[in-house]
Amino acid sequence: MPWTEFRPFTELINIHPYVGVPPGLKNELRTTIGEYSGGFSTDEGLKPVSGELLDYNQNWPVALGLYWIRIKSEAAQGKTKSGYFDYIGLSANINNQKDKIRILEKEANKLENEANKLKKDTHLPWIEERINEVTGLHMGGRKATYGIFRRLQDHYLKIVRLPGRGKFPKCPARREELAQKHFNDYQEFREFFEYSGTENFDGVFDLLTEHHKLDTHEEVKDFFRNYVSLKFLNLIKGDNQEDRIEDVERVFFEADVKKGEAVALQAYDNRYKELPYLNEINEFEQYIENFLPDNENVEEQEINMQNLELIDSLIKACSDDPVQEQIDSLCKAASDVMLKLYGYSLFTSNHFRVIAVFEGKKADEEFGVSEARIRAADVPPFEAIAEWIRDEVSAPLAITDIANLESRPTLDDFQREITLFTRYSNGEDSEENPPSPEEVDVMETAALLLSEAAIRMLFLERQDAWDCEQEE
Repeated sequence: MPWTEFRPFTELINIHPYVGVPPGLKNELRTTIGEYSGGFSTDEGLKPVSGELLDYNQNWPVALGLYWIRIKSEAAQGKTKSGYFDYIGLSANINNQKDKIRILEKEANKLENEANKLKKDTHLPWIEERINEVTGLHMGGRKATYGIFRRLQDHYLKIVRLPGRGKFPKCPARREELAQKHFNDYQEFREFFEYSGTENFDGVFDLLTEHHKLDTHEEVKDFFRNYVSLKFLNLIKGDNQEDRIEDVERVFFEADVKKGEAVALQAYDNRYKELPYLNEINEFEQYIENFLPDNENVEEQEINMQNLELIDSLIKACSDDPVQEQIDSLCKAASDVMLKLYGYSLFTSNHFRVIAVFEGKKADEEFGVSEARIRAADVPPFEAIAEWIRDEVSAPLAITDIANLESRPTLDDFQREITLFTRYSNGEDSEENPPSPEEVDVMETAALLLSEAAIRMLFLERQDAWDCEQEE
């Protein structure tokens, strides 16, 4: 199962205008950019070329495994040893619910056996309904939301520095303001949003725009046709759809994909003596940590136990930044803390207990979310978690109830009024299998950083509610 050859981006993915949903389709998000007017296009205007590997209508399960994005530009000369801006990534997410179905079926059989022993009614509609519900989710939903194609949508937006839907305003008044705007080009649209992506991609965008125009749909399309290419390693095995589905359902399929990414990055590092320029995390470090003996002076990385000093210094360092940038910094720090101990930033299953108090109201919520679901979000993983925390407590705390407010909320005042505590675990710890002290401290540090990020998200939500009220 070899890698494919590099091929131009547009031979594999059609690029349609960023806006321009046909009239008549209901779309609250709409605007005008250049000659294109209407709703923001489905899947950011991207659609797999029919009959190619990424065509999810003809190939199911949709392609999963590894992908390599290569940008050929004069801008990379002297910046990278390869002479290209490269990115190697993975996708193993297809909403696999097989393990959950197995657990539910096992529990149903256990209950049925117990009922039979007691000669009671064996009809268990509640668990049967739950099994049917989870089975309906298994590898379901919109096919375009899964697989390598979904990941490439995210990277396409980062390369051209355009926001995804999660960055658009939620306030109806602001959405209407956006609808009335007529932007001359993408650059005016970017300035309106003050949008920025990750540090690496933003840096490359600045370098690219010294040599290429990326301000109109036609310019973007031309750039991806001539300067961006893709290659893949589809790790799904099987000669027919049934075999391929069975392969994806394997317990270790996701682990195999992650291992493949680590091997690919190691091979790249061996070839060019550096990681791909656009990759921010070294995925193979976890496999070689402490590989060399102590007498060869390998530096040991110390874990900062429940690092309150780190959190305080981080908050002080970014206190003058816009609130969204503070959130980005806090979430990245949480990811880095986990990565430093485990070699990866997320557990396969991530569990949270959140307790919050605000103006006499209390929220006490528990929820779990899989790594696959987190990585499928439109924002960086720990920012997605902070958003889930915000969503869990926002309604119980009545964050958007601003009836008693006399002036626009400030972050300092809001922080004094709210208390938010988060507990983070992998869902497997117990008295028989307790986490080590280092693990406890790292998870508590990550949880505190997530709490600080969620507090700022709740503040922005409250501030938006105030702004909307003033505009009506």
